[in-house]
Amino acid sequence: NEITANGSHIVHVNADRLVPPSPQRQEAINRVKAGRGFAIIAHPNRQDTFNHTSIEMLREWIGYNGIEIFMFHSQQGLVPRKFNIYINKRPR
Repeated sequence: NEITANGSHIVHVNADRLVPPSPQRQEAINRVKAGRGFAIIAHPNRQDTFNHTSIEMLREWIGYNGIEIFMFHSQQGLVPRKFNIYINKRPR
């Protein structure tokens, strides 16, 4: 199940329910976590601007389980660069 409408994409893995898309992605993540599934932020660099999901969003949201870091057929390897920025600038 991929939550796609109204914002950044979230893949709902091991879904036990259908989570409706919400413009507030934290709400969608919370709904995924309320069940037995887990949330993966999908292709954060999708779109011409390579900013489908910003670094700020990735830092703000809590409870997601992973980030898709490589989507070769549409990103030509640019997702790992965003992932490296996210990891290296996170508060520790």
